[in-house]
Amino acid sequence: MTQLPIGPPAELPLWKGRRGVINTVMCGVLSLPCAFALWFLAERSVIVPACTAYASAHGMTYTDFKLTGVKQASTVVCMFAQANGASEDVHLSELVPFFTDFWVGFAMSLQITVPAFAILLALVRVGWYRRTTRAAA
Repeated sequence: MTQLPIGPPAELPLWKGRRGVINTVMCGVLSLPCAFALWFLAERSVIVPACTAYASAHGMTYTDFKLTGVKQASTVVCMFAQANGASEDVHLSELVPFFTDFWVGFAMSLQITVPAFAILLALVRVGWYRRTTRAAA
């Protein structure tokens, strides 16, 4: 008679071999649209409304925004056109609260958000894998 093994079931390595390469590539590839989605969320929900409200309150027209600062910390600057044709730049930090400006600066730094989403997706993948292997056992 065959005896069942005692102990936890044998698991395939999640991040080794061909399976590991596929999991790593998937996390890297999926992190790009996640980072760009966060970029567009910050742009549409914070930058454009704040800059547009400031422009209409001061008799100017909001034209665009630009990113300034060092690579790891992007600072958003709203660009406005005045009625006489002159241009004016205002930092977003003057228009919104500190924490809003902080998360927008984080969202606009793709060199930070892409690796952060890759790590987050890898952690989610490990959690999902462990949950499904426990349910199957």
